[in-house]
Amino acid sequence: MRLQSPYPKVNYDFIPCQGGWDLETPTLSLPNGFVRDAQNFEVSQVKGGGYRRSDGYERFDGQLAPSAATFTIVQVDAMTYPEGSGSSIRIFDPTASADGYAVWFGSNYFVLVNVTGSFGVGNVVEDIGATPRGTVVTQTVVPSAADIARFTGLAADYYRALIAAVPGSGPTRGVAVLPISGSDTVFAWRDNVGATACDIYKATSSGWTPVPFFKEVSFTAGNGTIAEGETLTQGGVTATVKRIVHEQGSFLGATASGRLIITTPSGGNFAAGAATTPSATLTLSGVQTTITIAPGGSYNIRTHNFRGQTTDKRLYGCGGVDRPFEFDGTVYVPLTIGTSNAARDLVIHREHLIFGVRNSVIGSGPGEPYKVNAAAGGFEFVLGDIVTNFLPQPGDTQNASLVITTESNVHTLYGTSSLNWNLVGQNTGVMGIYRTGARVNQSYWLDNNGVTNLRATQEFGNFNASTITNNISNYIRERRSSVVGAIVNAEKSQYRLYFTDMSALYCTIVNNRLFGLMPQQLAHTFTCLWDGVSEQNKLYAGGDDGMVYQLDIGTSFDGEDIDAYLIFNWNATKSPRIRKRYRKAAVETQGGLYAALQFGYNLGYGKSTIPQDTGRTYSVASSGVPFWDSFTWDNFYWDGNGISPTELEMRGVAENLQLVIRSGTNYIPSYTINSILVHYSLG
Repeated sequence: MRLQSPYPKVNYDFIPCQGGWDLETPTLSLPNGFVRDAQNFEVSQVKGGGYRRSDGYERFDGQLAPSAATFTIVQVDAMTYPEGSGSSIRIFDPTASADGYAVWFGSNYFVLVNVTGSFGVGNVVEDIGATPRGTVVTQTVVPSAADIARFTGLAADYYRALIAAVPGSGPTRGVAVLPISGSDTVFAWRDNVGATACDIYKATSSGWTPVPFFKEVSFTAGNGTIAEGETLTQGGVTATVKRIVHEQGSFLGATASGRLIITTPSGGNFAAGAATTPSATLTLSGVQTTITIAPGGSYNIRTHNFRGQTTDKRLYGCGGVDRPFEFDGTVYVPLTIGTSNAARDLVIHREHLIFGVRNSVIGSGPGEPYKVNAAAGGFEFVLGDIVTNFLPQPGDTQNASLVITTESNVHTLYGTSSLNWNLVGQNTGVMGIYRTGARVNQSYWLDNNGVTNLRATQEFGNFNASTITNNISNYIRERRSSVVGAIVNAEKSQYRLYFTDMSALYCTIVNNRLFGLMPQQLAHTFTCLWDGVSEQNKLYAGGDDGMVYQLDIGTSFDGEDIDAYLIFNWNATKSPRIRKRYRKAAVETQGGLYAALQFGYNLGYGKSTIPQDTGRTYSVASSGVPFWDSFTWDNFYWDGNGISPTELEMRGVAENLQLVIRSGTNYIPSYTINSILVHYSLG
C-alpha cells in the first residue's frame, strides 16, 4: 500500500518579472509578472531580464562626480566624537602633514574623504581647533556591505556640495556635449543674472567657466582666398578672423558676401568701406557688433561635421528667440536663415541643415550650413501647421527620407536635394507633440493618444502609425500637455519622456518590440535634455534650478532617496476562485554591492472579510490604480554575492494575492528583481 503524506502538497507559481506596467487590461487577463503600479523601476532590455531599480542622477559641472567618490577609514585608539554623521569636520595628522574631512564617526574610527597625505600609525590626530582626537592605530575595522554602501553615499554627499549651478538666473536653457580632442566637453546655456541675455558656460575641472563671444562684421564684394587666422585690416584698425561666414556669391568672382567673426579690433572700430586680408579684398558694411544671445530661449542642439575632418565636429542649435548658431567650443557663429530667424527645432538630413520656423521648413544647401538660399541649394516648404519634430528615416543613398510632425499632421520629405524634394502629407489626424520625437530602431513620438510608433510598410516610402501606450492611456492624458521632451538611452534601448511634474516614462523597446513601460518619479524638474553624440554615450539634463544633471549614474536623485516600488497584478495563482494557503516566496535578485528591500503582500483583493497578517504597513502613493495600502512587510537584504533566491515567509489563505517590493534610500546601487516563486497549497 502507498502511504499518503499527512501534509498538503506544496505547489509553486513562477512569476517572471517582465511585461512592465499595465493600467487597463482586466486582472484575470493580465499575465503573471505585469505590474499594476510602479515607481523608479525599468524593464531590462535583456529578454526575461527582470525589473531593474532605475539608476540615479547627479549634478555636474566638470568637477569630480559624486558617484566617483571614495572614502578612507582611519582607526584610532579612542573616539571622542559621538557615533554618527561627521558633517565634513576636517581632521589633521600634523605629524604626517595629512588631512581629510570626516563624513562618519564610528565607535573607534573616522570615515574620511578628500584625503591628502597618509595618516601615520602612532600619530595624534586633531580637528580644526587643534584639539587632540585620538592616536592612529593599525586598522582592524572591516566595514560590512551595508557600511560600504552608506559610507560611499556620504562621500558622494560631500563632493555633491562642491558642485554649483550654472551661473546666472532662471532655468538651465540648454545643455550639449561636444567631443573635443577625444574627450567630451559639456556646455550649458543660462540667462545672466539680470535676464538681459543668455550666456554659455563650459564645464571644467574647476567648475563652470564662461565662454566669451567674439565680434561680427558684415561684408560684400569679397574677392580672393580669405582664411581663418588672417588679419583683417582697414587703415589702422586690425582684428583676427576667427570664422568666415560665407552666405552668398563667390570669392572667385568678387561677389562673395556674408559676415566675419573677429576678435575685438585694435586701433579703433571698423567702418563701412574697403578692407583687406593678406589674400583677399572685401567691402565692410559698417562697424563691428558684439555677438549676444537673447534671453528666454529653450535650446535644441545637434552635433554634426560638415567638413570631413575628425576635429571638425560642431554644435548646431536654436532656441526659438534668436538666430540659430554654430559653435565649435570656442567660436560662436549666429546663422541667418531668413526674415524670421527664431527657429525652435532643427535636424541635419542629407548634409542639409534644416530648421523648423513655426509652419515653415527652411534648409541650407548641401554641405553649406551658412548658405540658406536657393542659389546654393537651400529651400523652404510651408506646411499647414507648426513644426514639432524632425525624424530622419534610415535608407540607402537614394531612399532615406525625413518625417516631419506638426501639431495636426505628419509629413514625409522624400528626395536628396532641392533638385528632387517631394513633400507628402502622410497621416491626416495624427499629430506630434513638440520635442518628443526620437529613434529606437524606429521612430517614436508622443501625440494626443500616446506614444506613437512609425513603421515602414512593405512598399518602401510609406508608413503606418500605431500607439504603444494604450494600456496606460489615463497616465498619458494627464501629462501630454506638460512634456519637457524625449531622449533615448541607447545602451538600455529606452525611449524616455520627461514631464514638468518631475515624472518620466521609460519605454524599453528591443528590435522594434515593446518589452515594457515603467513610470518614474524624480526629485527635480528638468527643463532641457541631451542624448546626442558623445564619446562616452552620456546623457544630461538641465534643471529649473540652473543645475546640469548627468543621468543614469549614482545611487540617488542628486542626494535624494530613490523611492522605488513594484506592485504586481492580483495573481490568482493558476486557479481563480479556489482558496490557497500561501506559505513562502523566493525572490531572485541580482545587482550591486548591497540592497535593503521590503517584500509585502495583500490577500483576496484586500477584502476586510479575509484575515490579513497585520505586520508593518506602508502607504504607497498610487499613480492612478486603486489598491489597498495595508501590506504585510518583511525586510530582506542583498549583498551582491551568489545567485541563491531570498526565502521569505508568507501566511494567509485567499483566492489570490498581490505582491509588492520596495526600497527607498539614497545609497543603494541599482539591483534587478528577476523573478518570484510563490509556494502554496490548495484548500
